[in-house]
Amino acid sequence: MESIFVFWGKMLSAISERVRMLILLVLFDSAVTGEVGSSSCKFSELQKIVQIPKNDLAYHLRILRETGLVKRKHETRGTYELTEEGFGILKALGITEELLRAYRTRKT
Repeated sequence: MESIFVFWGKMLSAISERVRMLILLVLFDSAVTGEVGSSSCKFSELQKIVQIPKNDLAYHLRILRETGLVKRKHETRGTYELTEEGFGILKALGITEELLRAYRTRKT
């Protein structure tokens, strides 16, 4: 069993990277509003928003999956969503409100 320090170290490291934070915000926004595929987002949609090469996006999604923040939907290959744990951690950190406003402003 990993220590709480190792767990939070992995989580905070994954969340603190700019591209991964943007991915998490897109998925969090989808979960809150249900606008993008009912709380999920396709790889191609994420790539349009994040604007990085496919292999870089795949790398960041792998990191987020390995930390348990994001999962791939089983019924639709290439579609991603926040895990319950990921959603809860983002809410618990209390950073989502301000960042969501910034993300939504950037989006329009």
